[in-house]
Amino acid sequence: MTAPADSSSVPDPGGAELMQAALRQSELRYGALVASFPDAILVFEHGRLCLVNPAALVLFGAETAADLLGRTPVELFHPTGGARLPERPPDGPNHPPLVVEETILRRDGRAVEVEVSMATLGPPAGGGIHVILRDISQRKARDAELQRLVRMERARSRINQVLLYATDEAELLGSACQILVEECGYAMMWIGLGAGGLERPLRPAAWAGAAGGYLQDLEARCAEPGWRGEPGLAAGRLGESCVCNDLVLDARMAAWPESWHPAALARGFAAAAGFPLLNARGDVFGAVGLYHRHPGPFTPAEQKRLGSLTGDLALGLYALRLRLSHAETEAAMAALRGEFQQLLEWQVASQTAAAIAHEIGQPLNAVTTFGEAALRLLDQLSPRPDKLVRAIEGMAAQAERAGHVVRELMQFLRQAEVTEEDLDLVDLAERAAAMARASFPGVGRITVAQGPVLPLVRGNRLQIEKVLLNLLGNGLEALRAAGRRGQAAEITLALAADGNKAQVSVRDTGLGVAPADRPHLFEPFFTTKAKGLGMGLAISRALVESHGGRLWYEPAPGTGATFHFTLPFAS
Repeated sequence: MTAPADSSSVPDPGGAELMQAALRQSELRYGALVASFPDAILVFEHGRLCLVNPAALVLFGAETAADLLGRTPVELFHPTGGARLPERPPDGPNHPPLVVEETILRRDGRAVEVEVSMATLGPPAGGGIHVILRDISQRKARDAELQRLVRMERARSRINQVLLYATDEAELLGSACQILVEECGYAMMWIGLGAGGLERPLRPAAWAGAAGGYLQDLEARCAEPGWRGEPGLAAGRLGESCVCNDLVLDARMAAWPESWHPAALARGFAAAAGFPLLNARGDVFGAVGLYHRHPGPFTPAEQKRLGSLTGDLALGLYALRLRLSHAETEAAMAALRGEFQQLLEWQVASQTAAAIAHEIGQPLNAVTTFGEAALRLLDQLSPRPDKLVRAIEGMAAQAERAGHVVRELMQFLRQAEVTEEDLDLVDLAERAAAMARASFPGVGRITVAQGPVLPLVRGNRLQIEKVLLNLLGNGLEALRAAGRRGQAAEITLALAADGNKAQVSVRDTGLGVAPADRPHLFEPFFTTKAKGLGMGLAISRALVESHGGRLWYEPAPGTGATFHFTLPFAS
């Protein structure tokens, strides 16, 4: 009996075919997966590319697979990339795919940042390398833009703090440059001030970063026409932003090899931009220059932010100048008020002494005269009463001495040196009106009315301003006492020519002066005010008359009062 045959030793052609079919199905599924995969897939065998999917063609900008197949990784990656890619990733299931960020080089020469994921295919001895490339350039750009935004907002916040508390222009500009260099990574920033234009170049006022001796010849470069000028200077001339994102490849730079930018390239600058500083009227009063060590930093969004920042800086600088100017004006007005107070005290003393001298001069003269008459009568008596004669002689001598003391006091008060100069009466009127407004805020409106242009007058500036301030102050007090408001509360300071003299008229819309008080207006110590000293108009008349003019009062039409005074024109 023959033993049955062993079934395991019998060939089964159907099983091999099934394995082949399964392998083909697997290859088809892998091919479909590779073809539909959204990221680029590259397969290398023996160091050369043997398979690419459609996404890889798009990423590299290739038309067909033949444009890429057979190339090595060195040929596909950017010359500055690939340094961290090993010739072969680690093998085995315990080693996850190697993931790094690198840069590839497209067929058109453009560099693209990618995320690289590498793994081995098959056994270490004969398998290939499977590489997945994911384009992360847009994500990196968004991240970089976000970082730039955060840095710019941080810089803007710091600069606004400086703008808020700065008390010195140089400190403000220097801090702004330093902050922008520190926060935003610029290699250098400088700020120039001036009126702009071709004839009035900017002058560097502050800078930070790698300035070196680069800013020393800016005024010479300012004469270069068009784009041959440094961007900050060009922005100051043109009143608009000037940007060059690549100092090497920009055609405008290459067209002028002898222009300013070789010096910038020598310092490692790759990009530059300039932004004008504009005042409220849109006039250029300065500019900002910025430099970066990498090309392309001045994106449209970055330019917009920098334009906004320079606008803040211009506004802050204007506000600082306004504050400083206001402080200087306040200091000048305080000094002027001190001079006016000294003048007032001196004039009050002078007018008081004059009034006293006028009042006691006549009695003293009478005492002296009567004494001399008495002595003549006593000389006729016999015997002569010597004791009485000596008494009357002493009385007459003391009266004479008292008169001499009064005359010496008047001479002392009048001997103060008074400097005179040629004065613009319109300028004096505007200054006095401004000081009166500051002294009586919100009381009334002061209008300076001028006819034809007046010649200069000759006099002492301080004394004439004192007269104007006294008349304007009286008018404002009259408005306040009358309760005038709005259009009814007005003082007109009119300037006109009257022959060879200038006539100044100060008219208010108050209640005017009572007819019974008018004859006494210019008398010392006469006043209609509750707390007045009664010396203002007397002193003003004395000052005007000392200049060869006259001061008088007349009722204003309707209500109010008008005071006029004249001053001779300078010869």
